Formats: sequence, structure tokens, C-alpha cells
Amino acid sequence: EKAFIRAWNLLFSKKQRYQATLKRTADTAVDILLRYRATELSRLLDQVGIVKDFDYAFSLAVLDKIEVTTQGKLTVCFLGGVRLTV
Repeated sequence: EKAFIRAWNLLFSKKQRYQATLKRTADTAVDILLRYRATELSRLLDQVGIVKDFDYAFSLAVLDKIEVTTQGKLTVCFLGGVRLTV
């Protein structure tokens, strides 16, 4: 839960950078589902803002998976194709 909140808040704090990436993905990706998810993630960045508490329904809408790296860090993978290591 904490890793997801940290990753989302990091994504939000660098919103302009990631929205440009998501727009590029939405415009150019061959995979239609990835294009949709990138558009939705960008929309949610505008709507949701900073998250203080874990929201299960929200996490289902944006979270693909969380991976553990060989160094023991967590990589949060969002459905729009964005990956953040926290």
C-alpha cells in the first residue's frame, strides 16, 4: 500500500513529464488497450491529485503490478505503461 501511494504521488509530482509520455503512448502505441489505459491514467492524474490513503478501487483502476527488484526495491507498474521504482 505504501509503495503504491509513494509511486502515485511521485507520478503526480512529475505530472507534466509523465503526461507528455502518456500522450505520446496514447497517440502512437499499436496496442489499442495500452492507448486507452494511457489516456485514462493521464485523465486520472488531472482528477485525483495527491493520495494520502490507500484506495483499493482506485488502485485497481491504475495499477498493473508491483515487482521486487534484485536490490529489494519495489517497481510499481501502472496500466498506462509507466514504471516507477520506489
